Amino acid sequence: MTAKNRLPVLLFDGECNLCNGSVRFILKYDRTQKLSFASLNSDYGQQLFKKHDLADMGIDSIVFVDEDGFYLKSAAFFKTLDSMGGPWQHLKVFGILPKAFTDRVYDFIARNRYKIFGRGSCIVPTPEQKERFIDL
Repeated sequence: MTAKNRLPVLLFDGECNLCNGSVRFILKYDRTQKLSFASLNSDYGQQLFKKHDLADMGIDSIVFVDEDGFYLKSAAFFKTLDSMGGPWQHLKVFGILPKAFTDRVYDFIARNRYKIFGRGSCIVPTPEQKERFIDL
């Protein structure tokens, strides 16, 4: 099955070093290996934005999309952890915290990610990882 036919997919900011580092982390520790990846600015990412009416929301960090819909901010983070399996899925317990709080923490990190982690270029997957990426 090609990545284009696979959900869930994590849309990420390809210029953000934190985002690229997070994708590398997921690639290394994702026991299920069912998560696909695409840049927010890719054709595929923009198609998903249009499909889910997200195009005008100014989203610039991560979006988790699965068969049930899309998740933003901290909800996307917790869905990603859950999809990885293994010990990482247990961190979703922090999802019991009020969404207003977890989104505020998420927004702070997202707003400052370039200052703290810098900008870079989109991750270049290994040949083994390439099938999990869409529109690279």
